[in-house]
Amino acid sequence: MTPFTIKIRENGSLFITAEDAANLLLTDHTGAPLALPAGKAISLCRCGASKRKPFCDSSHKAIEFDGSLAPPTAPLAPVPGGIAPDRITPDGIAAGGVAPDGIAAGGIAPDGIAPGGVAPGGTAAGGTAAGGSVTT
Repeated sequence: MTPFTIKIRENGSLFITAEDAANLLLTDHTGAPLALPAGKAISLCRCGASKRKPFCDSSHKAIEFDGSLAPPTAPLAPVPGGIAPDRITPDGIAAGGVAPDGIAAGGIAPDGIAPGGVAPGGTAAGGTAAGGSVTT
């Protein structure tokens, strides 16, 4: 079998020549074949915005798709404490973990007051004390 070429267009679709498309079997997720135009090249959507998926409709131009290819990288290794680098957001808060300032995402601050919650003495943050009096 001769080599089959799929050209990655800069900031655009995946292009397959008419010659290669003639030998292509394109299927959906169930394995059912999709009809391809006879004797024509095809472009497959790479940006996700096409209204004709899996085919390209040039929506990548309207959304200014950046199709820059990233260089291959080695898998990220876990770090001490069990939080992998890919689980840390740009602001430094670990997804489901603890931020550098010690406040757990959705959890308890170092002073013991849960965001929107109750202080150790029973006083609700910005709300009512356990005895029913309002604190300010």
